[in-house]
Amino acid sequence: MSEHDDPYDRSGQFLDLMIATWWEHNGATVAEALKDLPADAGPVVDAGAGGGRGTGLIARTLPDAHVLAVEPSLLLRSVLLARVFEDPDLRTRVSVDGDDLLAARLPDRIGGLVAANLIGHLGPHERDRLWGTWLPAWHRGRSRCSTCPRRSNRSMWRAPG
Repeated sequence: MSEHDDPYDRSGQFLDLMIATWWEHNGATVAEALKDLPADAGPVVDAGAGGGRGTGLIARTLPDAHVLAVEPSLLLRSVLLARVFEDPDLRTRVSVDGDDLLAARLPDRIGGLVAANLIGHLGPHERDRLWGTWLPAWHRGRSRCSTCPRRSNRSMWRAPG
């Protein structure tokens, strides 16, 4: 696990409560972007998984997919692990990585990436590193990336393929 300066060390105890409304308003859009991903495309990464609300949504939307939840904050990861542990289905399909996104251990291929409310935490150089690291692992053709989704009928960003 890499060293991480946790921006949530003071507010993290409230984040899962505060983010609930965001997921209520945007969860259907994220699910819509994910629903056509093939189960054999590789795990879907929940980047900056927080307390696991997105992790659960990914698992419900893609009932055969494995989910890799990446969350460097010890406080938020504690909530995530508790949420995963209390659900027998999530226990069998979710792996949790405590590194920050740029240091996380990637599988050879990923099916998709959900980065809800995360990209804004990264500076321009970190974003360049992110895409340079993660794009080669993306399953080409039908992968999606979701960050702060907008309500629309348009598909969200697609990995080039």
